[in-house]
Parts: sequence; structure tokens; C-alpha cells
Amino acid sequence: MEKQDVFDKDKTYVAHTNTPFPVAVQSGRGAAAKDFAGKEYIGFGSGIGTNALGFCSEEWVNAVTTQLRAGAARLEAVLHAA
Repeated sequence: MEKQDVFDKDKTYVAHTNTPFPVAVQSGRGAAAKDFAGKEYIGFGSGIGTNALGFCSEEWVNAVTTQLRAGAARLEAVLHAA
């Protein structure tokens, strides 16, 4: 995905009830984020849509992954029981 793809998807799928900061984040870790040009930002904003957990929190990723695996296993059991 390229920077313009991010902005195009934003225009298509996001309800713009405010004025977004014109940055497409390519990667991040903790409070630090990088755009497609490699410029670094520190995420500290507040408001609707704020990522309070930072970028790519290992604890959050592990919790979500564990839950998805558990949900997928339950779904598979339900589907095979039918």
C-alpha cells in the first residue's frame, strides 16, 4: 500500500466529522510513528479515534491474537457440529 492509497481509502470509508491531520502512518511502535517518507511523529493527540495504547503494543497484539485464536477454534467447532 502506498501513501495515496491510504488517503483514498480514508476518503471512501471514513466519516469526516473533523479535519484530519494529513499524515499517512506506515509503521509505528509505542508512541512513535513513521510516515511513508520516513518522517517520525510522536502520537500524543487526544479526541475521537485516539489510539490510547500506542502503536503495535506487544501486550495488546498478544491479547487480540489469543482471543482471535480462541474464537476461531470455537467457530470451527460450531461449524463442524452442524
